[in-house]
Amino acid sequence: MRCLVLGGWGVAEAGVRAGAVVPVDPGSAPPCRTRGSQSTSGISSPSPTSWSPRSVNGSPGNCTAAAHAVKERLRLLLAEHQPHQIRRRLYDFYDAAARADMEETSRLATTIDTWWPAVLVALTEDVTNARTEGFNRIIKQTKRVGCGFTNMDNYRRRIMVHIALTRGQRPAA
Repeated sequence: MRCLVLGGWGVAEAGVRAGAVVPVDPGSAPPCRTRGSQSTSGISSPSPTSWSPRSVNGSPGNCTAAAHAVKERLRLLLAEHQPHQIRRRLYDFYDAAARADMEETSRLATTIDTWWPAVLVALTEDVTNARTEGFNRIIKQTKRVGCGFTNMDNYRRRIMVHIALTRGQRPAA
């Protein structure tokens, strides 16, 4: 029996004791292979428009469907704002990740568990670091513009011109 061990904030918030082990029945796990060994012999048509998750190996319990289920559980989790709904969706996400029995979904669950305090604040408090990220982007672009200038006066002048041309004018009050 394979198990996915969950610990830290994610499990505590999900209403499960820390360090809980979610059992995974090997019979219910999809028959997943690594990317290098996948064959396309199970796909009925070479046309990309006729492909669906159910067409690989003729089974809905394949890797693609399992990964899609985990992605959908994460999407539903990130759409919630109420703490009790977040706990329920978090448990559903961890359960789907454990049942998928794939390295990628286990890694995603571990990443969510690691970053859970920040994710929880973002979901419940409606705060973001977008302003800081925006300024960091402007600084990085400005540094790129000034790259290669050894004369400090030309470097400063080039940066100021770049800022003046790329930033919108604020109307006078």
